Formats: sequence, structure tokens, C-alpha cells
Amino acid sequence: GSFYDLKISSTDPIFSRDFAIALIEELDSHQRAYNDKKVGETVQFIVDRISDTEKKLNAAEEALKNFRDRNRRIENSPSLQLEQDRLSREVSVLIGVFTSLKSQLETVNIEKVKDLDYVIVLDPPEAPLRPSKPNKRTIYIFTIILGIGLGIIFAFIKEYLDNCDDKER
Repeated sequence: GSFYDLKISSTDPIFSRDFAIALIEELDSHQRAYNDKKVGETVQFIVDRISDTEKKLNAAEEALKNFRDRNRRIENSPSLQLEQDRLSREVSVLIGVFTSLKSQLETVNIEKVKDLDYVIVLDPPEAPLRPSKPNKRTIYIFTIILGIGLGIIFAFIKEYLDNCDDKER
């Protein structure tokens, strides 16, 4: 899914918590700005399309009106009836497009007003009880193992050197 686990490690637990809070706030702010920009672009596109469609609709309605003014009696002329149907269909299509664009503009404007949570925090950042690093237990165990290892190596070297001295005599 789209869940993220944020882990911040430092020697200061309060700093880790404050840094996580600041990071979450900045991420939410960035997401809001991005979505506002996208909604603004969408609104501008729809407004431009409404303007273009309205001009085309006005021209189509004017053409239909002029056709009807010039041709009052079209009952007996199939070509005139066909032309009127074509002009009427064009006006109907443009009305449908115009209505759809207006509806989409209202929907986008409603979405713009909504205050959405873009970043939802399931568990807020908390300061840990103890620092996560340095892990003192790991350091102690590593130091003991290193000391024993170095002791064994020195013992072998000393034994080797003692054996070499005995052979030379």
C-alpha cells in the first residue's frame, strides 16, 4: 500500500522527534501546494474550454436563428429540413458540452474548498526512552571479542618468538 514507516536515528531523542514532526509537516505542505497547483491548472483548462464552447454555441445558435429567419416554410423541402436538423444537432451537442463543462467546474471548485489531509499520521512521532545509537551492549561485546582475539594472537606470537630463541641457542 501507500504506507511509509519513518525512522530517524540520532544521539538526541528530542531532536529525532522534532525532526520527524518537521519532516511530516513539510511533506504535507508540499503535497497541498502540489494539489493546489494541479487543481488551479484544471480550473484554468475548464474555464478556457467553457469560453471556447460558449463562443461556438453562440455562433451555432445564431446560425440556426438565421436559417429559420430565412426559411420560414421548410415543410416541403427535405434538404432544408436536413439542414435545420444538422444545425439543431450542432446546437444540442454544444449545449451538452457546455453543461458538462460547467458541472465539472463546479465539482473542481468544491474539491478545491475541501480541506483534505494529504499526509495522515497513524502514530505521531515520539521521543524514544533511550538513544538508539550508540548501542553500548554491542560495543562492549565487540570490545571483549576483540580483546580476546588480540590476546590469543599476542600469545601465539610470544610463543613463536620463545620457540625461535630456544632453537637458536
